[in-house]
Amino acid sequence: MSLDLGGPAIEIAIALAFVFFVLSLLVTELTELVAGIFKLRAGSLKQGLKGMLEDPKLVENLLDHPLIKTDLRTTRKRWQRKQEPSYIAPRNFAKVMRDLVQNEPGMDLSKAAPGLARQLRALSGATSAALPEEKALERWFDDAMDRVSGWYKRKAKWISLGIAAVVVAGLNVSALRVADHLSAEPTVRAAVVAKAEAAASKGKGGGEKDLEEAGRNMENAVKDLEDLHLPIFWAAPNVPEWTVTDVGLTIAGWAVTIFAVSLGAPFWFDALGRLSNLRMAGKKPERKAVADP
Repeated sequence: MSLDLGGPAIEIAIALAFVFFVLSLLVTELTELVAGIFKLRAGSLKQGLKGMLEDPKLVENLLDHPLIKTDLRTTRKRWQRKQEPSYIAPRNFAKVMRDLVQNEPGMDLSKAAPGLARQLRALSGATSAALPEEKALERWFDDAMDRVSGWYKRKAKWISLGIAAVVVAGLNVSALRVADHLSAEPTVRAAVVAKAEAAASKGKGGGEKDLEEAGRNMENAVKDLEDLHLPIFWAAPNVPEWTVTDVGLTIAGWAVTIFAVSLGAPFWFDALGRLSNLRMAGKKPERKAVADP
């Protein structure tokens, strides 16, 4: 038994990957919006610095240093919140630490918190808390920020999963219903596959630049989803009947979609490229008509 790589099964897979890709991009944008509103990156950075330096005053002085602070406004309205940095270059961290210790009144490393003093002794090789060379400070900061990055990614993953659930339920996107519709409607399937392969052809390498370029082209694709006549949104034909079977299938379809979207846009962009190449490789060559002798 051989699998027809140019047949309906691979086309349905491509069309579903396209839908998941578009939804993943939407969820990613919303996740970044939520992270920006609640300043998750800046909050994670500040939390990491407090754990690293164990001195709230030192953290505040560091974040307010001209080489680091991002809020350059001389005056701020009452309703305007202070803008705190969400990223610090390791080189700037090292230079600011040295500047604060050497020039900031009251910055006495001999009175540093026990945890900070122990870290500085280990980094500098001195018997007392002393500021190590800048390269050592940069490596120390890099190691700490790797852990902070892990915290942020875990937070963002949970936020993204919650947003995916809201988006999928709000748009009523059931992977099971969409797959069934694609199987029954070859014309619709062909239209979605054409858009999917157009998106995949924007980048052959599957890298970040390819994904970004494809993402820009997806802005119109989200608007076009309804024009593809897929059974999504809360239009009358797509509203589940209030029976145990239909509601159960709808929830199961949502769950499959939410899981798929949680894999992220890069995953589905790469999948689109692979599936499209597989389909093209599996197409049977057209037979040319042979004239009768």
